[in-house]
Amino acid sequence: MPVEDGIVMEIRGKRALVKTVRNDACAGCSSKGMCQTLGGSGEEVSVEANNIVGAREGDHVKIELSDSTFVSSSFFIYMVPILCLIIGLAVGDHIASLRGLNKDSTTLISGILFFAASVAVIYPILNRRAKKNSNYVPDIIIIVKESGE
Repeated sequence: MPVEDGIVMEIRGKRALVKTVRNDACAGCSSKGMCQTLGGSGEEVSVEANNIVGAREGDHVKIELSDSTFVSSSFFIYMVPILCLIIGLAVGDHIASLRGLNKDSTTLISGILFFAASVAVIYPILNRRAKKNSNYVPDIIIIVKESGE
């Protein structure tokens, strides 16, 4: 994941609330409005990060999410709903064949339901995971400028 610049707004135990500004990489992303990694929609966003370098309020810092965490989260966010969509289409096709229903309508409705159900289940799970496991939270990797400088 790209490294983001930010300013520490608040210290919360071993974590810090960092205010960042979305970069150019976010501009082209179709999921920028749902991205929990960077705190949701808007230009300025706040994100909780592991304060492994001992940053203080007002410090200018760089934060980063590990590549493996970024890839595994992306898999769940994108691939699982697509797989559920495909399974839903297959289930709908099978139900339409058994019941003598309109194949197109039944397949479409089933696919949409499976897709929506997967999204409704996955996002809360990932959010809970991120809150419990510090591996799913970005790290402050360097203090660029201390608040007193």
